[in-house]
Amino acid sequence: MYPLKAVILGSGADADQIGQALIASGVEIERRFLDLPSLRQAWPDIPAEPRLLVSVLKNDDDLLRFRQVCDALSGWPTLVAVGGDDDAQILFRINRAGAVQMLPLPWIPEDLHASLDRLAAQYGLYPRPGKCIAVYGVVDGGGAAHIAANLAYEIAETWHQSTILAEPASSIGVLAELFDLSPAQTTEDLYHTGIPTRDKVRQTAARVTDRLLLLPGPHYKFPADPQHQSMFMPRLKDFADPLMWW
Repeated sequence: MYPLKAVILGSGADADQIGQALIASGVEIERRFLDLPSLRQAWPDIPAEPRLLVSVLKNDDDLLRFRQVCDALSGWPTLVAVGGDDDAQILFRINRAGAVQMLPLPWIPEDLHASLDRLAAQYGLYPRPGKCIAVYGVVDGGGAAHIAANLAYEIAETWHQSTILAEPASSIGVLAELFDLSPAQTTEDLYHTGIPTRDKVRQTAARVTDRLLLLPGPHYKFPADPQHQSMFMPRLKDFADPLMWW
């Protein structure tokens, strides 16, 4: 999950689409408002913790409303979607109104993810490096997958820690079946095209609970060629069973 909940300011198809794109990127949409008065009326007690303020600006009225909201919600990270053909003077005005990151319309997923990552980094919102636990068995069928699944679930739901449970790409995945999931992508897709990135992890991860994500193993085994297998599990290739980190 993204470390900030989002508040969307605006209406129309672009606001709907960016809301859907944020959800797909792991951002929880907390509220959506047309303007500052409606925000204040429906949400009289502004939370102390900052939210990600997302707005679509199409005209001067939108810009004025955005400036008013930024003044009222000082310290909130802001992401503004703007027309791709806007000239430099308009972009300067948007920046001075309070925009920290600007997203050109129409946007592409890479731009949105880059903006979100930059905001989290600028505001010190990324968590400290996670811990990694390897669970492996001496022989196949020794119960390592069940232990890893139960351990990951308890860490996520009992300790309330965001957790990723991952299977290697060198053996058949079993965790998706344990969680009754049918993932479209597996760790084969994640590792096959080079070093994993945040975008690749987002696309591959299947959600088990709000705090637990699964990187499922492939549906079939790879050839036994060690050189072929090693490219799929960089840095983790010595482990034969599930890993998790949080």
